[in-house]
Amino acid sequence: FLEPFIIYFISFRLRLDHISCSRYILRNPGIFRFYRLLLIPLLLALLLHFSPLDDLSRRICVLLSAMPAPTTAVILAEKYGRNPQFASQLLVTSTFLSLITIPVVLSVMNYL
Repeated sequence: FLEPFIIYFISFRLRLDHISCSRYILRNPGIFRFYRLLLIPLLLALLLHFSPLDDLSRRICVLLSAMPAPTTAVILAEKYGRNPQFASQLLVTSTFLSLITIPVVLSVMNYL
């Protein structure tokens, strides 16, 4: 049941590479942090609210989507010649910001 939602969010993330204003986005990594830590988990929480899943499964899915950027992003950026500095910056800042955003997302889940 969750596969269409997961595929949609993955394709949404992949489409960010093809945006014509990529220089603007690269200069403003806050956009990535906002999508990764708040927007996607909150949209997923809203969508899963109407699903037949039990409450624990919903919370687990939303909590996993609210996690910070994985360390493998930096490794893959370096391996494929992308921008490892940018990936490192996202990793560190998203980890620290997740200390604030995860409780926010979970508290929103309590109201749904």
